[in-house]
Amino acid sequence: MGQYSRILYFLFLFLSLEFCSSSIPPFSANTTLQLCSHYDRLALIEFRNSFSLKSDDCPGSYPKTKSWEKGGDCCSWNGVTCDTVTGQVIGLDVSCSWLGGSLYSNNSLFRLLHLRKLNLAHNYFRDSTISPEFGQFKSLTHLNLSHSSFLGEIPSEISHLSNLASLDISSNALRIDDLPLQRLVQNCSLLKQLLFEGVDLSSIDTNSLMNLSSSLTDLTLNGCRLQGKFPSNILYLPHLRILDLSHNELLNIHLPRSNWSSPLQELHFNFVPFTGELPESIGNLNSLKQLTIVACNFTGSIPTSMGNLQQLTHFYGDGNNFNGSIPSSLTTLSKLEVLSIPNSKLVGPIPNFSNLSKLVKLDLYSNSLNGTIQSVLYNLPSSLHSLRLTDNQFTGPINEFQSQSLEGLGLGRNKLNGSVTRSIFNLVNLTWLDLSSNSFSDTLDASMFSKLQNLQFLDLSNNNLTGLLPSPVKVQTYLISNNNLTGQIPSVICNTNLRFLDLSNNGFSGTIPPCFRKMSQRLQVLNLRKNKFSGEIPDIFNEGCELISLHLNDNQLEGSLPRSLVNCQLLELLDLGNNRINDTFPHWLESRIGLQVLILKSNSFHGSIRDWKHYLCFSMLQIFDISNNKFSGPLPNRYFENLKAMMRTEEDSGDGEYLRVNMYPYQDFVVSVIMKGQEYQLVRIIVTFKIIDCSNNKFRGEIPDIIGKLIFLKGLNFSHNSIGGGILSSLGNLRNLEWLDLSLNMLTGKIPGQLTDLTFLSQINLSHNKFVGPIPRSPQLDTFDNSSYEGNSGLCGFPLSKSCGSNNGAPPQSQPLLGEEDDSGSGFDWNIIMMGYSSGLVMGLSLGYIVLVTGKPQWLVRLIEGRWLKQLKRPNQRQRRRKG
Repeated sequence: MGQYSRILYFLFLFLSLEFCSSSIPPFSANTTLQLCSHYDRLALIEFRNSFSLKSDDCPGSYPKTKSWEKGGDCCSWNGVTCDTVTGQVIGLDVSCSWLGGSLYSNNSLFRLLHLRKLNLAHNYFRDSTISPEFGQFKSLTHLNLSHSSFLGEIPSEISHLSNLASLDISSNALRIDDLPLQRLVQNCSLLKQLLFEGVDLSSIDTNSLMNLSSSLTDLTLNGCRLQGKFPSNILYLPHLRILDLSHNELLNIHLPRSNWSSPLQELHFNFVPFTGELPESIGNLNSLKQLTIVACNFTGSIPTSMGNLQQLTHFYGDGNNFNGSIPSSLTTLSKLEVLSIPNSKLVGPIPNFSNLSKLVKLDLYSNSLNGTIQSVLYNLPSSLHSLRLTDNQFTGPINEFQSQSLEGLGLGRNKLNGSVTRSIFNLVNLTWLDLSSNSFSDTLDASMFSKLQNLQFLDLSNNNLTGLLPSPVKVQTYLISNNNLTGQIPSVICNTNLRFLDLSNNGFSGTIPPCFRKMSQRLQVLNLRKNKFSGEIPDIFNEGCELISLHLNDNQLEGSLPRSLVNCQLLELLDLGNNRINDTFPHWLESRIGLQVLILKSNSFHGSIRDWKHYLCFSMLQIFDISNNKFSGPLPNRYFENLKAMMRTEEDSGDGEYLRVNMYPYQDFVVSVIMKGQEYQLVRIIVTFKIIDCSNNKFRGEIPDIIGKLIFLKGLNFSHNSIGGGILSSLGNLRNLEWLDLSLNMLTGKIPGQLTDLTFLSQINLSHNKFVGPIPRSPQLDTFDNSSYEGNSGLCGFPLSKSCGSNNGAPPQSQPLLGEEDDSGSGFDWNIIMMGYSSGLVMGLSLGYIVLVTGKPQWLVRLIEGRWLKQLKRPNQRQRRRKG
């Protein structure tokens, strides 16, 4: 190259470098490298814009996509992971991100084809189906769609994800059929985690699970409706750490009886039916940390081999039928934190657990364990925070506690005695204390529990305590019923955080403190029944009142009801019986549509009960007792029309379940009712218990026909009133009725044959009325004696001694068959045929034949009756002529 050429070359090179340097901005520490793929950035922005934000209760949740920007580097966005070389999005975690809306197959998410990990958990995809498009993520190793409101069938395309190591579709409304599951098991041979909690697997053959990956570490099939025999080979998988088969009530699992070698760390079988004993082979699972076998029907002794499980931290065995003693081998489990074996049949003393330095929770309630309580408390580790030994056979007093760190102590329903208070003052960490149903005797004072600053739950009910009412500072649930406490309720109790207060069946006196107004917006249950409270019920129910249940029965309260009760919109139970309240019917409670129990009995309520106004008034009422008052006028027909809860079909009746008011914790809502003439204390009220008691008032008029539509009534009492008219045949529709009392009224006419349909009746009282004619007969009615019908001079037939023959003047009547309409009122009888006054024996027999064939046609009855009456008149006329 010549000199001139070299000069030109260097000049060109210089100009090129100068141009490049001027077009590239200088690099600084603030310069951001643009790594994100432009294509993926647009897909993410479109994905964000396809959903609205809907807050979620997922712990630590926040809207991750809200901070995504159009022009930013998507690799720096919350929840986004990129390949450091290509800039392609390979990970997307938008779990707990408040996403709301439908996830359709055309969503831009499915354009992120290089994804390896995808987590959409804990969002609200508004009942979307899982799109087949998920099957195109060929590189995906982790897919989490749990808790996100997906529904429908799991598409078979999920089995195309052959690189999957973790698949979590738990807690959605999903189902999978047998063939897609088989393909998933076969194609996804690298699976380590398969989490299907709540997925409907009821249609699969459990043998489809036999070929699960040998790499599997976590198999969760909780609540999958599995049925049939569970493949036993899964129990031996070489890498399986977690196995959860809980809540599969039709699954048949056979645990190995020997040679059970497995690296299992967690084993959960809650609510899976087993037969026989928990095998000793459980002790071979040396790596086991958690064992939960709640309600599995295991019998026999707890295996002593469990002492080999030196890694065990949690053992839950609630609701089995274990018997025998607690094996002493459990005292060697140095890592044990929770030991829970309540609701079983364990006997004998509790072993010495003092060496279990990590034990924080011991639940052995509802067994038959025994021994002195002091020996148990002395042999507990100082680490213990929660001890529940309720409902056992422990005896003796409490002197001291070995564990001062206790936060919860349950010793109720044992045979303990002595002082209840002095021994617990040092347990300053207590948040709940249950010493109920023992024989503790102590004299309490108002400041007795002032040292227990953290106490929120206190149950001292059913003991022999005397003195005044203590007022723990932070208590929310305070149960001290069935003792011998006296005095007034201290006003300081209104400064607590009470939600449940039960002081029933004591000797408290004075007035109900007006300061209760302070608590009306948090107090849910107030039970003051069976005390000596006097004065008026104070006007304490503010707007926003949260009261659910109010019990003031059996006191000396007087005056009228406070109208502020109408502010308690959640009210379900109101029991004001056995007081001196003088008021009219509280029609203003009509709008409390959730009211299920209304008891006003044995007061001085008066006046007529006017028609309802609110269209839903008392529609949920199941116990309506206004007996022993001074109500007058007609029975409240319009209220009866609205008692929808007493008309429900059998499918809606919820047989065997309790009223909603009984669902609140720690409460047995005792109410007194008259059943079959006797007073009963109802501790729990099942939803099928439905009664009406209007007895001992001044009601007049007739029994409303609407009563016949209350087909689920158990008891009906209108006795001791001035009700007239007859018993309507529609009462025969009350097929669930167990007792019926209409005594001491002014009822007339015949007892309808339809009452023979009441096959559940165990008590009936129709005495002291004006009934006439024969008593209907049936296997059920024939079980009642004379007292059920006495005081009705016109009645005849069994069980009365007065027969219905012609000699005693009782009107002739044939007994109707069960379920047959009573036609005896027509006056037609076989005796007519036999008399043969005008037509002779042949005509009588002919008529009898016609009647039998045609079934008593009314025209023939009227014809024969007319001729019979004429024949009867003629002899009378002849007799009068002879006398003349």
